[in-house]
Amino acid sequence: MAIVRRRFLDLDYGQVHYPTAGKDGPAPEVIHEKLMEVLRNGRTYFRPYHAAFHYPMEERLPQVRVPTLITAGRDDNVFAHFDRSHALLPTAEEAATAGILSVEAAREAAAVFAGFLDG
Repeated sequence: MAIVRRRFLDLDYGQVHYPTAGKDGPAPEVIHEKLMEVLRNGRTYFRPYHAAFHYPMEERLPQVRVPTLITAGRDDNVFAHFDRSHALLPTAEEAATAGILSVEAAREAAAVFAGFLDG
């Protein structure tokens, strides 16, 4: 667990996503949940993040001409780009959610998606 905690802090992920956690980073339970997320996804964990960070968003997003919902979980690794995405497509609806790591959070996210789709 100490190695995972150190890596968590080395990447500044803990400071960015859990700023109130202090110099030791988030609680062991939080780090454990993130580690389990990585392990559950195995070899494919990096793929959506690779796509998100390498996609030419500044070039492509302003070209979208259909109703769009920009959403991200507040604890997601790509949340730092949430406001930038909306700035590139100001006609889009936006919603920050609690993510999907708990049943309650998943219900909140599902309600946001359903509300958008139902118009």
